[in-house]
Amino acid sequence: MGWTEGTNQGALGPGVVMEYGTALLSGGTIEVPTRMTEISAALYTFAEDPSADTRMFCDLVITEGAVTFADGAVSAKTFNYILFGH
Repeated sequence: MGWTEGTNQGALGPGVVMEYGTALLSGGTIEVPTRMTEISAALYTFAEDPSADTRMFCDLVITEGAVTFADGAVSAKTFNYILFGH
């Protein structure tokens, strides 16, 4: 697991939490740490032009305190993300 800026967290309302951060997708997949117990939605975008046909996705499944982001067409690119859940 790794991240460049860490995971930031903020409350949106009763029981709803938002986490956001920046991560480096270096090998096609990355496990981003989370403090959530369940993720309802994820928003993400590359911080720079990936110069490739992107197919990035987030599985929304928390495994050992982390969620997986992946893109088979892009590597060594920084992306920004926002997770919503609780």
